[in-house]
Amino acid sequence: MIVIDVSLWFDLFNRRNELRVKLAEAFFNEVEVFTIYEPILFKIEFVGLLIRYNPRDIVRKMVEEIVAKIRLCTGLDDEAYKVALATGCRAADAYYIACASKTDSILFSNDKSQVINANKYGIEAFYVLEEKEKAFSKIEKLKESYR
Repeated sequence: MIVIDVSLWFDLFNRRNELRVKLAEAFFNEVEVFTIYEPILFKIEFVGLLIRYNPRDIVRKMVEEIVAKIRLCTGLDDEAYKVALATGCRAADAYYIACASKTDSILFSNDKSQVINANKYGIEAFYVLEEKEKAFSKIEKLKESYR
């Protein structure tokens, strides 16, 4: 139903920017009812971000807890290739966009270029940092149809 870029997940733990933390907390409170899909790359990318600021045992525990709550998508190589070919985006972004495409999901991100490329590929995507009202409005509409 939804794909969430690692940039939004990371903001939950981004103690250098309290505004981004608060936005991420509000976002995740709203989407907790949905099935969240992530490319398998998410786990590796998330660990790579968190380990820069946290001890290994804490990172391992945080990632395990989050991965237990989401669905990891595999077999995205061909679709990610098509995404990259169509948009010229970064490889990691291609996997998130491919995951959204394969699961018929909406992509939420705090990475503007990823959102632009997702839209180029025909994926509905929201840049939450600048499109907060639109993103939260979309989430409310999704909740209505989800019930």
